[in-house]
Amino acid sequence: MSSAFPLVRAADISPFVRWQHDNGRPIDELLQQAGLADAPWEVPDQLVALTGVLACMKTMGRQEGPDIGCRVVSDTSIAELGELGALLLGGGTPRGALKRLCAAISGHSTHEVFSVVAVQGGVIVSEQMTLDLDAATLHIVQQYVATLIRSLCKLTGYPGEPLGRIEITPHPEFGVAHLASKLGQRIVPARSGRLTVFVPDAVLDRPLLMSARGAGLQHPSKDWRPLRAEGRFETTARHFIRAMLDDGAASVERFAKASGLSLRTVQRRLAAEETTFSKLLDDARRERAQELLSAGSARIGAVAGELGYTSHSAFVRAVRRWEGRPPMQLRLRGRIGGG
Repeated sequence: MSSAFPLVRAADISPFVRWQHDNGRPIDELLQQAGLADAPWEVPDQLVALTGVLACMKTMGRQEGPDIGCRVVSDTSIAELGELGALLLGGGTPRGALKRLCAAISGHSTHEVFSVVAVQGGVIVSEQMTLDLDAATLHIVQQYVATLIRSLCKLTGYPGEPLGRIEITPHPEFGVAHLASKLGQRIVPARSGRLTVFVPDAVLDRPLLMSARGAGLQHPSKDWRPLRAEGRFETTARHFIRAMLDDGAASVERFAKASGLSLRTVQRRLAAEETTFSKLLDDARRERAQELLSAGSARIGAVAGELGYTSHSAFVRAVRRWEGRPPMQLRLRGRIGGG
């Protein structure tokens, strides 16, 4: 199991939120209940708590039915996946896209792993979440992934059913039979917690339609890098703390909830890496202050409020502690940390 703080790109839930909007369902309430503040299409590649995204999927499964992971996927859902989707479309064919998926997923999610294994007549795509999830949530996640793979293959114009045998975690009440009309008759319960999908050679090497390839990206951006490369909890935790600063609601309680761990376990894990939540929050505030004050135009009080300080004086004391000078001097210089 990954030791990283659970993160995913906000675009991962875009098809779910778009479906809510298209069907007149309350979007803000859904996101708020899951601890997600912004609609994912606003900044699709921002990092958000994976636990919140999974909570949204589970809630929609309860409210809309156990096949919601299939129903939210449209013909354009690959393009909804932000940079990951653009990288897949840049693969040119389903085979190229799936190869890219295995390489790029570590920059999209901390706790999801894909593999593609060649077998006679095609490949078997496997997907596994390295979080402990209940069967109902896993069922929705896996049908969503399988339907996205199907959508990708249909972008070739393939006239028939593009997928072969699918093994998926069964829903504890409905099993897998209710998905046959959407994913084909060769869907069976998985014997493990993994999703497996067979894609035949007849589909794999068909070129994606020109309209799909036109939205593709040939190379990842400079900011696209493995999220869990160092294998440390605090490394990925820093990403979420910076995200909490964006909506001014940074707290250790919210941090622990988003991690999927108890407050005490979070504190122990950070202590084992010789740090604390307070230190990580202080580091994030200092970095954000550097960004805002180096522009030279931000009002000191506005910066203090954005960083979650309850008073102007508290922010001034923090900047003096960090830099040995007041924020006004730093703003006038247009930089922080200079001699």
